[in-house]
Amino acid sequence: MALVDRLKPMTPKSVLRTIRLVRMRARLSTPASRVPPDFLVLGAQRCGTSSLYKYLGRHPQIAPSLRKEVGYFSASYGEDASWYLAHFPLAIRCQLMQRLGRKLLTFEATPDYLLHPLAPARVQALLPDARFVVLLRDPGERAFSHYLHMQRLGFEARTFEQAIETETETIAADLARIHLDAGHNPKCFHRYSYLARGRYVEQLERWMGCFPRSRFLVLDSAELYSDPDATYQEILRFLSLPMWSPKEFSNHSYVGNATPAAATMEPGLRRHLAELFGEANQGLADFAGRDFPWNR
Repeated sequence: MALVDRLKPMTPKSVLRTIRLVRMRARLSTPASRVPPDFLVLGAQRCGTSSLYKYLGRHPQIAPSLRKEVGYFSASYGEDASWYLAHFPLAIRCQLMQRLGRKLLTFEATPDYLLHPLAPARVQALLPDARFVVLLRDPGERAFSHYLHMQRLGFEARTFEQAIETETETIAADLARIHLDAGHNPKCFHRYSYLARGRYVEQLERWMGCFPRSRFLVLDSAELYSDPDATYQEILRFLSLPMWSPKEFSNHSYVGNATPAAATMEPGLRRHLAELFGEANQGLADFAGRDFPWNR
């Protein structure tokens, strides 16, 4: 694990926040000299995007964004494009790599992009040539993991059953406001969309209505964890980058790499979630032209 990853959990949040603000302030004076991202990791949330961001950022020909979840096309669309570009490397860095006969790609990873109904058109307007990596997970397991994550953050006091039963009402107002206020940060929609995020086919159809299917690599996150190097090489082939592997594939889903004790779903709840996602899962298989383990 990189030294920065070891130090980050031990550093007070206020210090980390100050460091980020200072770095951003310095970058805001040079947006015109920076390059936009070549590809985006779209999501989904709780599917391994934090780990993938770390793995890809260590490739010698990939430069990650200043922070993982830039969120420009979802929560931070009230900012201008120069704010977004400030998160990426200087063009001169890419030019120097080209002189060495190597290209340098840059990217960011914001899981909310896959879900946000306006994100595809926003990305199309600013990044028409972008490519996309999408990590998907059993939607029932993803929903439960999402719920536990909200509990750990102190945002959720309901039972899981109560949360999914009232989800539509909980996120309705936020979802409606998205279409009325371009700068709105839909916190409730992002936090409590336990079921909505797992209806993957709706989200992929929206994205592929704005970009060709050939621009997307859709992966099962279980494969990233069971055989991370094979999945990593598949992504590099998709990006037309030379094969390379990091020294290790640590799990970066939790701060400090300390995974909380696993909480398991009752068999009855698991069956209920499988039923809730049944139609969407079949739609995903038909749309993607492949079967996923959770749909068998």
